[in-house]
Amino acid sequence: MSREDLLNLMAALLRSGKLTEATLAGVLEGARLSPPQMWGLILLVRAGGRLSHKRLAERTGTAKSNITKLVDRLEEGGLARRVPDPEDRRGVIAEITEEGRRRHDEGLGLAGEAERALLGRLNPHDRAELARLLGLLGAGADP
Repeated sequence: MSREDLLNLMAALLRSGKLTEATLAGVLEGARLSPPQMWGLILLVRAGGRLSHKRLAERTGTAKSNITKLVDRLEEGGLARRVPDPEDRRGVIAEITEEGRRRHDEGLGLAGEAERALLGRLNPHDRAELARLLGLLGAGADP
């Protein structure tokens, strides 16, 4: 692949990422959620409703200080609460609330709109190939 082709590929990846984030942000407004809040709720639901800040940081691949800010926003919105970690008396766990579960479910429904807008032009084979390739690119980035 030529240097020009590589630059064009990188530019296409950046544009696709920005378009994906903007599209998702637009549809999630209907649930009054940002993409990071939605991802936080998804992770909490997947974990059975509770995760330590450390585990949230590991699973999002971000710094613990960013997780503190995310949990602050979730807590301000009534979507999660902080509870003491029974295994670490210095630790804190983020726990999803009923409102958080409701908005998570609402957000998942709305995310289907983003999926149709972004991937509607792709046939099932192309979608599967895109998922495979993105999985290769992201391998190791999302524990």
